[in-house]
Amino acid sequence: MPFSEKRVKFSEERMSLGRNGSMKTKGVAITLNDDESTVTFEPINSKDMIGRAWIEMPVSAVPEFLNALSDLTDRGAKTVVYEGGTKKITSYDFQIIRNHVQQELKIKAIKHLRAVTGLGLKEAKGAVENPSNGFSPAK
Repeated sequence: MPFSEKRVKFSEERMSLGRNGSMKTKGVAITLNDDESTVTFEPINSKDMIGRAWIEMPVSAVPEFLNALSDLTDRGAKTVVYEGGTKKITSYDFQIIRNHVQQELKIKAIKHLRAVTGLGLKEAKGAVENPSNGFSPAK
């Protein structure tokens, strides 16, 4: 028995490949299992039933999964310049960092940038303080 389930309906049917071949898919059911350590993704078929296919993902991998989805779909990705190169971040992460800087929470901004880019402390601090990155409001 699942702990909780959410359904995402697609605006138009898509095709999915299940255990018995192709099926029309109207959406996806996302389930947090009882022990809360696993999330399951299952297709919703054209008869509004769960299809015979699924993907299980550890809950700990969900943030990385969401970042990857955001990176794939975010057309407004921002390039962050730091000493030694550049990194792409999503517009969502850019806004979080910018809000931290504007609220004078620079340490939180640096921590967030490090979490999403893998930069070291020195590089992230320099990137947050670099005016060309646009984290600070124009004066």
